[in-house]
Amino acid sequence: MKPSTLSIVIVCKNDIDRLRKTLSSLKTLVAIGLEIECIVQDSASSDMTPFLVPLEYNFVKFVSQADSGIYDGMNKGAARASGSHLLFLNSGDLLVIDNNLPSNFWDFVYDSNRISILPLMTYTSGIEKLESYLQPVPQTYDQLIRYGICHQSAIIPQNIFQDLSGYNTSLQIKADHDFFIRAWKRNNRVFCLQSPSLVCLWQKGEGYTSQNLTKAISESFSLLLRYRKRQVPRFFYSIIRSPIRSSLKTYSVHLFFIISILFLL
Repeated sequence: MKPSTLSIVIVCKNDIDRLRKTLSSLKTLVAIGLEIECIVQDSASSDMTPFLVPLEYNFVKFVSQADSGIYDGMNKGAARASGSHLLFLNSGDLLVIDNNLPSNFWDFVYDSNRISILPLMTYTSGIEKLESYLQPVPQTYDQLIRYGICHQSAIIPQNIFQDLSGYNTSLQIKADHDFFIRAWKRNNRVFCLQSPSLVCLWQKGEGYTSQNLTKAISESFSLLLRYRKRQVPRFFYSIIRSPIRSSLKTYSVHLFFIISILFLL
């Protein structure tokens, strides 16, 4: 079984060079016959993005408009999607597919009752420097709270996305984590792991989260308070322990956050 369309929504702002990498990887998928709908939801970029993308990539549905953040852009892109399933990417993310797909691959990916989790790999500069990273598929609610799921590795049925009203735009970094928690609470059999026939490559250290660590930690803590208060001690242990393997700058951020929380308490 092969559905008509997989809608891939890419959000971007003033990032034409990395956006080109992403669109080039999708152009390869179109060339081998994969039926995809590619929507670029641009956040009113002031660089050459609005001019170059429609000129260079004729398979792209391009929209440039102001939004309130990454997840608001994703919601806007999803509202324009016509496919039965959604995949959200950022500029710099690459999608790679095996030409010899298993015969039953699409039967699993396009199940309307579950979210398919793709293998996720990271790269630093060139894709020749890949680092293996298997997105853990949560087997329990506690595992989901602790590890989360990256939106780049999830093919989401449109009906599930709309039933849950999309991403929570009050969160700037962890709205995908929040979404998958809500999806679990709706149906705890919602996640399944796919074969490495379709892989997302994520550029390590270049994402919005990496550049806004304090905000990411703050939102993770707010999700714990909302969904699993008993994991709060483990949360503090993890951010105290992690600086042992990180830079002084990261350590300072973590220490500042801990002191701030204790002060508020």
